[in-house]
Amino acid sequence: MPVRRKRFELMVFEPQRHRLLVGEEIGDPDAAHLFLCLPGLLETRASFEEFVSHMGPRARIMTLDWCGRGDSDRLTSAHDYRMSAYLSDLSLFYAHATGTLLDQPRIRVSGRGTAAQEPITSVHLVGTSMGGLLGVFLASHAPKFLGGLVLNDVGPLLPWSGVFSLMTGISSAKSMGLMSSS
Repeated sequence: MPVRRKRFELMVFEPQRHRLLVGEEIGDPDAAHLFLCLPGLLETRASFEEFVSHMGPRARIMTLDWCGRGDSDRLTSAHDYRMSAYLSDLSLFYAHATGTLLDQPRIRVSGRGTAAQEPITSVHLVGTSMGGLLGVFLASHAPKFLGGLVLNDVGPLLPWSGVFSLMTGISSAKSMGLMSSS
């Protein structure tokens, strides 16, 4: 029996423009356990396909493409890619998935797709790399909202300036044609 998959879109209204975040809801919509999968900085929601293949038939899984990744819209400027932007997007994603609004005064959401209809028994974050660091931040600031946190390949001592340098180097390599832009 194929696992149920449904794309969702979240519109983020920001001062300069609005942008679209895209994700997918997979598995049993009535499952008591919800897994929110948070990809790393250079990854998309497709990074969780193996996890989905094992857990999809038994759980509800939601994945997200961060801003500028996969099907989600890019930010206006390279300087806009800050941890605060990813945290805002995470908060929005969490609110959409669970129907629970975290502290998010600057962003309004208009979602097309599914939002939680019934109370979720247990929400688990599954984060790879930057997604794991964002999960740690959420867990440390709102522990009552989480049932579990799974971390994969997280470098907690990696300074954000180092990640930014990595991204700048990748952007330069793409502009020089040394890497594919897909």
